[in-house]
Amino acid sequence: MTLQQTIVRDLATLDEAELDQVAQYLSLLKIRAQARQQSPQSSPHEWEYLYRDAAEDDRSLAEAGMSDYARILDSDVMLDAWCELPRPPVIGRVTPRLVEQLPFDIPHIPTEEDVA
Repeated sequence: MTLQQTIVRDLATLDEAELDQVAQYLSLLKIRAQARQQSPQSSPHEWEYLYRDAAEDDRSLAEAGMSDYARILDSDVMLDAWCELPRPPVIGRVTPRLVEQLPFDIPHIPTEEDVA
């Protein structure tokens, strides 16, 4: 008995759900075959060329970006943006009175009295 005859015999024993799965699998095999025919096989030499070309593009873009970045750092735009950042409140020295005003408990914060 040939392989084809065996497959036909086995297909005759399947129910509709199983036949549907076989049909989906056959569709997948056909799509794979079409994709192999449409996509040319590349040689390692072609891949090497593509990687080298992409690396050169990346390098030139990075160098261009760095010069723009340096220009921005040297300009007043960066300084102006830094000056507009909100500043944290300045709390001077930690005093016992300040510790008492905190909305949470702190085991111990050294004060000037502890240091003296």
